[in-house]
Amino acid sequence: MADQTQSTPLDMRAIAPHLLLPLAIIGVVVFFAALQPAMISGGNVVNIMKQSSLFFFVAAAQLVVIITRGFDLSVGANVSLVSVVSSMVMTSLLPGLGTGIGVFAGVCTGLAIGAALGAINGALVAYARINPFIVTLATMSIFTGIATTVSGGFPIFNLPEGFSFALNQMKILALPIPLVIAGAVAWALHFMLTRTVHGRVLYVLGDSNEVAHVGGRRVREHLFFAYVTSGILAAIAAC
Repeated sequence: MADQTQSTPLDMRAIAPHLLLPLAIIGVVVFFAALQPAMISGGNVVNIMKQSSLFFFVAAAQLVVIITRGFDLSVGANVSLVSVVSSMVMTSLLPGLGTGIGVFAGVCTGLAIGAALGAINGALVAYARINPFIVTLATMSIFTGIATTVSGGFPIFNLPEGFSFALNQMKILALPIPLVIAGAVAWALHFMLTRTVHGRVLYVLGDSNEVAHVGGRRVREHLFFAYVTSGILAAIAAC
């Protein structure tokens, strides 16, 4: 007897809510493109892709801690402090060591600072057991104050042209480099959250802290490294 296969009809009532936002975005783009055709020009599309890539890193930084039912209100302050310090490192090393070493040192310094800021948040949340909203609200003010103090309240100029080209203007397979980096980070983040023990524990933490403890996992360590990851992702946006 031949097997009979039945096709399940699509439930539009279940799918419709998920289509509202994409359709709304398409409608807005079409409306404003009709008013101003330059909106869909090649240059503007590339610029939007670059700007969206930066917002992706900030959103990804929030994602990692939100999965654990936490908050990281200090992401914006992290970006400010990392951008200020890394820029100062680049401009100070540029005359003596050259563009390559200066840019490399600045980027590495920025990533290290981002990890350190995330570690501060993680230590207070995971080990001191302070509410993440209170912790990151406080560190947001502290990090912002440090960034303002270090820079003197003035923007930093004379960044290396090689830095601007390598991380902003360069293209790979006709795609702007910020979008390529965002795609690589998105893949790595997806792999970490779905294919590793650490990522699965983060989901368990978001569902039930008690279940994670009963499962024998080192809950505090995983929660700590979630905030470290958030700090690094914010630092990538800053660099």
